[in-house]
Amino acid sequence: MHERSLVRSLLKQVQQLCTEHAASEVAAIEVEIGPLSGVEPLLVREAFDMLSKDSVGGAAQLMIREIPLRGQ
Repeated sequence: MHERSLVRSLLKQVQQLCTEHAASEVAAIEVEIGPLSGVEPLLVREAFDMLSKDSVGGAAQLMIREIPLRGQ
């Protein structure tokens, strides 16, 4: 399940941003997921719930915005 590694990377980036901006907590994290990304939003949410507990994003709300496929 590569969603877990994606969430780990996301939380690492959030931690770096918190360090850079001297923030102690995060209220929300918003991500966009498209239909051709190969990422399942439900699995991302489950991985976030499991992995964020012991991180700076532990109290954050994960907001997943699913982007529709567009073509021309």
